[in-house]
Amino acid sequence: MRIITSLQFTSLVRRFATKRYASGKETELFGIVFPHPVGLGSGIERDASCVNSWQDLGFSFVEVGPLTVSPQTCQREASGRRLRTARGKDTRDINPGVMRAIKNLGKRRPGTIVAGNLLYSRDSDPVQAAVDYKHSFALLYEFVDYIVVPANRPGHPADDVDIPYLDATVSPLLDFRIGMDVIKPVVLKLMTRVSESDLEAVVDYSLRNGVDALSVDASQVRIAVALAGTRMPIIAHSARSAAHSAEALSQGAALVEVGASLALEGFSIVRKILKRI
Repeated sequence: MRIITSLQFTSLVRRFATKRYASGKETELFGIVFPHPVGLGSGIERDASCVNSWQDLGFSFVEVGPLTVSPQTCQREASGRRLRTARGKDTRDINPGVMRAIKNLGKRRPGTIVAGNLLYSRDSDPVQAAVDYKHSFALLYEFVDYIVVPANRPGHPADDVDIPYLDATVSPLLDFRIGMDVIKPVVLKLMTRVSESDLEAVVDYSLRNGVDALSVDASQVRIAVALAGTRMPIIAHSARSAAHSAEALSQGAALVEVGASLALEGFSIVRKILKRI
């Protein structure tokens, strides 16, 4: 009982400390009011089992996943890999699949902002990827606040942008939500840096098709903001440090996602970023 009480007290202290720095930094994006612009990126909270704890540690939102239709060994070891390595754990993880995340999301506290990050199943071709995305999208839709879809094509380098592929996979998701009672935001995510011409093509696709926001590498925020202007918000991910995250926000990013830099700077990274903006 003493241990539980101590953990609860620590949680309250952390939340109080973060609120102190977050005061006046509320951010409204596609109808959602974020307490501040710093959240947890995908690859760390894979199945939403600890989604409430991340809020206690000061994060404004949590991007859960990436999630495939069914459980499988992860094909990508991104920011979450380095975090687990720093803790001395096995880097081979299992993607729990959408259904486990949905089960855990049923336990989240009111006010916890959660995004669901989708991923096609291993070895999917573009046709199968479109089926995977639509299935996961439909299952997850009512359990998250918004949905994130990667822009990279199965079997291609992550920096290779294919607009016909986006037409085949992302556009049906945008059409699907038209028939829903609530229109949930869709964020298109470029997983890595891309050429400026490819970035321009993705911005153009997003604006033409009603994508609600574009998530880009923190080093490309300035270019993305210049291309999108005021027509679409930009979210930053893969920042190298608290300073880099703060820089992305100063360049016009509406939100920033903390990933691998969490392993390097610890849970105080949220407070560090907020102090810099």
